Amino acid sequence: MIAQGSEGDGRVPWAQRPWRLATVVEGTFSLSGVVPRLYVYCVVVYFSGAITRPLSGNSGSFRDVGEAPMVQALGIAVYLGGAMLGLWGLVQRQLQGRLSISPPLVGYGLLALWVALSPLWSPMPDLGMRRAVAFVGTVMVSCAIATTIPARDIARVLVHCSVGLIVITLALRLALPVYAVHQAGEAGVAEHAGRLRGSYAHKNELARTLALAIIVLLTFGRVFLRGRWLRPGLVLAGMGLAMMSGSAKVLLIIPLAVGGAWFFAIPMGRAVRCLLLLGMAGLVGLVMLSGVSRLIAGGVFASVGRGGDMSGRSLIWEVAWRFYALHPLIGQGYATGWAAGAQAYFAQLKLIVIGHAHNGYINTLLDLGAVGLVLALLPPAMMAVCLVAFPRRIADHLRAFGVAWLVMYLMMNVSGTYLINYNDLYTFTTIVCCFWCHGVFHFRVDVLSLLLSSRLRGDARWCLPGRRRTDVPRAWRTACLLFPQDPARTLQEGERNV
Repeated sequence: MIAQGSEGDGRVPWAQRPWRLATVVEGTFSLSGVVPRLYVYCVVVYFSGAITRPLSGNSGSFRDVGEAPMVQALGIAVYLGGAMLGLWGLVQRQLQGRLSISPPLVGYGLLALWVALSPLWSPMPDLGMRRAVAFVGTVMVSCAIATTIPARDIARVLVHCSVGLIVITLALRLALPVYAVHQAGEAGVAEHAGRLRGSYAHKNELARTLALAIIVLLTFGRVFLRGRWLRPGLVLAGMGLAMMSGSAKVLLIIPLAVGGAWFFAIPMGRAVRCLLLLGMAGLVGLVMLSGVSRLIAGGVFASVGRGGDMSGRSLIWEVAWRFYALHPLIGQGYATGWAAGAQAYFAQLKLIVIGHAHNGYINTLLDLGAVGLVLALLPPAMMAVCLVAFPRRIADHLRAFGVAWLVMYLMMNVSGTYLINYNDLYTFTTIVCCFWCHGVFHFRVDVLSLLLSSRLRGDARWCLPGRRRTDVPRAWRTACLLFPQDPARTLQEGERNV
């Protein structure tokens, strides 16, 4: 079940063949190797938006850079690769008679279906249809990768891309400051002159991607990076670049996300943890309903030099709520709710064109209504339940990443629109993390990924697979050490579910 060869027959196990272009992980539906990993690299880089501005010809304006022919061609290639990967997974499961539908797949399937139907009632059906197709393609690619690529390969890609983002952005700032910094004469972004944006079209895009990179390095960096000071140095460099971008929300949310991961690392019972979480949620709800949250947020934004009205977001939200009341249940179509009327109304008030509502929840209500917001928050709610009920001593790094990412993802959408974007790294990371958490909770993650995401203790440390060569039978013995209560049952569950 585990390897194509054993120690006695002289053949080399599959895991000790790094030159293999693509290898099916025995006993699973995971596809590992050079080609699948390269595809994941392409998807992560494309969804991050780091190459959108260079491929679009480096236009002076940040608007519509994603409509360039080269960007669209790359997107089509990514979608085709995701379709082929997903089809391979479905065929493999069907042939082995183990075709099943997981709750995350159902949740994102319903959301993609609602998005695909939304252009039918949109006042801008052409634009809504193009963007709906892009979102459905994003969900398809993300689900295909999450269900067919081992978690360890995806985590490795995220770590490497995070390192590349920080190093390349730092190099651009030093070597090409005119290219990497907003200039005063650029249309639409003149107010951000002097802010760092790297290869991105807008400084906020760089800042939020750096926030994800910092979380990835803090959680998975110790597994895939060598060197004692490399990971702390990269994290500090990432924080410095985020500060140079001038994004206030990123600097405020990263400590909260790290604090959330630390809270879940404290040993406590599930009942106590649930009670504490419910208490904190109730306190946050009271603060928001009482109106104190606006005063607190305004004071925090003012303390970092962004204005007490949160950079003008208060008026944007008031306009958005007014237009949401016109179609409260189904909205006005995916990615067209703000453009259908609120955008022109706000432009008359402030003489400036804003592309979205600067709040992921309000923007989703404008686009898809209350039904769409419920569908969009259903998979993160599943992920939160799995994180609360995670088995102890299992997948410590993955749990820390899941908690930190969930906190960051939900809070970033308070002042930004990143909840259900198409061709977006946030959407990809949320979908993949949701599948990870569900798989670990039900012991359906391949054992090597489980080991690499776990903080091994005691005698289990010597069994940790190396970064270049792995010993699968030894990994199974290590898995038994992680489950000392009933190792025999652990092996049976692993062979059946992994």
